[in-house]
Amino acid sequence: MSTNAARVTGTRDQESKTVKFVFLTFVGPSVGGMQRGRVGGHKPDVKELVGQSHVDYQTDDMDDITEEKITDMLKKAS
Repeated sequence: MSTNAARVTGTRDQESKTVKFVFLTFVGPSVGGMQRGRVGGHKPDVKELVGQSHVDYQTDDMDDITEEKITDMLKKAS
């Protein structure tokens, strides 16, 4: 299990920069049901510590965590 927060800086045009935050939770496929439940129970507390995020994403497949996919989610959230 891993919980991460990432800061992503991008541009809208030549003069402005944007800063977006991603809250990512990864729970591996071999993690049991009880442990998965604990992740769900602690997630709000961790999110409160991290602060705001534009995208909140939880997955159990490492192949789902790509720069392209996260960028697409951030574009949709804007």
